[in-house]
Amino acid sequence: MSLVDNTILTSLKLLFTRLQPKRCVNAWTVAILLVSLVGCSQPSTVSSLHDLHERVAFTLDIELTPLTFEPRPPQLPDVRVLKPTASTPTMSFLTALQLNHCRAGQLIAERNSALGRLDDGFSRFQDDQSLIKALRQCAKSPKSEAFAAELITAAQQLSDTTSARLARAFATDKGFRHALTMAATPLVTISDTEFSHSISALNAVTSWLEEPNTAVDLNQHLKVLAQENYLPQLMRSVAESSVLLAQFYEQIDNIAQPAGCLSKGVPERAHRLHSAFISVFIKQTQGDLADLQRQYQRFSEALNTLAMKAPQPELKRYINQWALYDARLTQATKSFVQPWQQFFEACGFKAGR
Repeated sequence: MSLVDNTILTSLKLLFTRLQPKRCVNAWTVAILLVSLVGCSQPSTVSSLHDLHERVAFTLDIELTPLTFEPRPPQLPDVRVLKPTASTPTMSFLTALQLNHCRAGQLIAERNSALGRLDDGFSRFQDDQSLIKALRQCAKSPKSEAFAAELITAAQQLSDTTSARLARAFATDKGFRHALTMAATPLVTISDTEFSHSISALNAVTSWLEEPNTAVDLNQHLKVLAQENYLPQLMRSVAESSVLLAQFYEQIDNIAQPAGCLSKGVPERAHRLHSAFISVFIKQTQGDLADLQRQYQRFSEALNTLAMKAPQPELKRYINQWALYDARLTQATKSFVQPWQQFFEACGFKAGR
């Protein structure tokens, strides 16, 4: 049962116990509206934590502070903060018109096209690297003898701005920014197929950053990162789970005491609490957390590589903070389980059953 379902049931109980008989018609109207919300609610990878939280409060008849996703993780710095102000070198328009005999002329024409002027990010950086090589090759052609020196100078000027251009690529690439921006909602389902598709694209980009002069179809990988939401939702699931587990732990640090197992005998509420933990955490939440940790560990490895390559300190710091969520979720899970282990021991329940 999801958090919304439990909230609705609680609302229904209050509704029918508090309203007078003359308001029954109105009560049924509100009840129907509340129940209709059940069909609209969509469970996610964090829903079971809310479910267990509600069941603990109901079973022990205590008021627990609702679990909330606060504090929020850091946000990706704005483009204007990360984007360098250095300008890109240019060459004579007349010289550019005389390069039809070599690859450099085609690359310059593509850059000057409407689509080329919109191009930015890692694709633009890759094109610039190709242009440097093409300009140097073009300078060796007999047809370029009259302006060979200008071509060599242009290639060198472009090469001298490699660091600034790479910083611009990190700041402006849409696929990169989308893949490293936490989504508004967590994952609904954990899919190894979808994860593999997205992480493979990200790993391809990180591998290219190791040797940015290699010829790879970078655009295809960047397109995947720009369009797929799996990695952003994975970030949300891991971050939110870490926060909720920590909040939940603080509220049940000594759960064996309200369960009544510190005195002689095992009360009925302890059995119901045991049943709730088994049916929700052991059978659902535990598996989801393990899958999230397994996938995020691979994502964290890619983040560590990106952090080493990112030129901007603000971006390095942001990426490193997200890489730490791998260990943060692991620690939050271990801490959360400890009071439950004490509860099992105090009540004489066998682990996992």
